[in-house]
Amino acid sequence: MPNEIDSPPKNELFYVPINYASSVSKDFDTTAPTFWLTPSSPEVTVSIESDINWLVVNKQQTGYYRVNYDEASWNRLVGVLNSDRFDTDLPVINRAQLVDDVANLARAGEVGYDIALSLMQYLERETEYIPWSTAYNALLHLDRMFSSSSDYGKFEDFLRTITGCMYENVRLTGLSDHISRLHRGNTVYLACYSGVQKCLDDVSTMVNKTVEDTTFVIPEEVQASVFCALHRHSIPVPADVQMELFETFLLAPDQPGQTDMINRFLSSVGCSRNESIVQYYLSLTLFNEPGFPITTQQKIQIYLGLINGSPETRMAALQYMNNHFATITYFLGSVDSLFTELGNRINSKAEYEVLAGMVETYGDTLPSDSRDAANYALVQAEENLRWITKYAGAITSWLEQQNYEGTTQKPSDGGAVAHSIGIIVAIGCVLVLIASNAVNK
Repeated sequence: MPNEIDSPPKNELFYVPINYASSVSKDFDTTAPTFWLTPSSPEVTVSIESDINWLVVNKQQTGYYRVNYDEASWNRLVGVLNSDRFDTDLPVINRAQLVDDVANLARAGEVGYDIALSLMQYLERETEYIPWSTAYNALLHLDRMFSSSSDYGKFEDFLRTITGCMYENVRLTGLSDHISRLHRGNTVYLACYSGVQKCLDDVSTMVNKTVEDTTFVIPEEVQASVFCALHRHSIPVPADVQMELFETFLLAPDQPGQTDMINRFLSSVGCSRNESIVQYYLSLTLFNEPGFPITTQQKIQIYLGLINGSPETRMAALQYMNNHFATITYFLGSVDSLFTELGNRINSKAEYEVLAGMVETYGDTLPSDSRDAANYALVQAEENLRWITKYAGAITSWLEQQNYEGTTQKPSDGGAVAHSIGIIVAIGCVLVLIASNAVNK
């Protein structure tokens, strides 16, 4: 059943501080409000300079609200971001704000994905952590929702293109300050996941070092990147190194961080494009093998990794669960988390039908909490399918217009709620600000 978090927010108005910078006045440092939107005056019209080309509301993102613009104004900002002056005209925090706002507004249906993707295309030039940290979840959401499309390769090409420059500046190894490590933990993952060649070269070097030197430990912040690339792409490493590393990690003496590393490795199984490897890990969840101490939680992690992965790994997990449901539920105990993730991740009619059939067949055998989780998973999966029906075509059209080709080859084997501000801009005339309904912040 939907909970309070899922309920639409009340249509409440608040006191909202407004300021803006523009192509004429680029003072982003003075962040005091120029005027306010109030419950009694939720709409304000302001005269602006006639020669303004673009403007940005909410300088340095000091106000907790989103900003929407008319299409022409978004396109002007896209032009600034995709120009050589993007980092001199717009400070890093406002670049991050624009990425965050346009991504969430597109997800809510308030902005077209042609605008959102055109704006995020500027990330090909961006190396700073803060804009990338806001783009990370937005890009992963698009990747997850679009991955069942026959044109998914084009989106993967888009990811690979925009992360290439960033990766050159961060890499798997380098500066060890806090921000650099955060950068590696998030955005480097996107580069490795999408197949940036220099990342794959660095992964190969690191994996081979791990095989040759048993004292070497892959740095924590890049473990997810390395393990995902190892499973997903053709990398020059010894044959069967994935299984060998897993068994080495699993059987090694317990050390600080060992459990977390094993869980990251198991999560990365969802990156695999090799059916034999996927089936190997699934088989580990069905039996307790003497001398191979895989825990119940690690078995659950295998399923979560596969469900969070590609449509192929998710379907493999679904079919395996369906074929061995009684045994799997016996070994795992609770399958609530698996149903929750299935609801979040399913993005094709075929996957939905397998889940629906499994719930219909076995639902009455489940405890009430698990049955509720399974039923809600169906509701959420239906929402995902509606989203895809509504937006996938626009995403495909934009990718084709931008000539992303999608040449990746598979291996042969195998929150809080914030107020939003709608901005209707007539450059050279007036600025109209309207308080609108809440959008997730």
